[in-house]
Amino acid sequence: MPTPTTHQIVRELFNHIPVMAWAMDMNGIALLAEGSAMTSIGFQPGQLVGHNLIEIFGQDPNYLAQLRRALTGESFTLQSGIKHAPARGRSKLDA
Repeated sequence: MPTPTTHQIVRELFNHIPVMAWAMDMNGIALLAEGSAMTSIGFQPGQLVGHNLIEIFGQDPNYLAQLRRALTGESFTLQSGIKHAPARGRSKLDA
């Protein structure tokens, strides 16, 4: 049996705990959308990758504000209750 990669281990972990992690490029395209809390907003883990998050969530002023913050490159942490599922995120990774 092959040894799982770090990426596979992290993805498996995120998909079994009630959190959500996401990342997008400067055009709003999801590069990462993982975590079992994705189902609380109507999506499966990984389903949003390649899709424009601004087009999908831009109608909601709260989501849009967070997406705009992320696009400015601001580093922030948030916790919000989405249908009783907490979510935490940062707009960018610190080197």
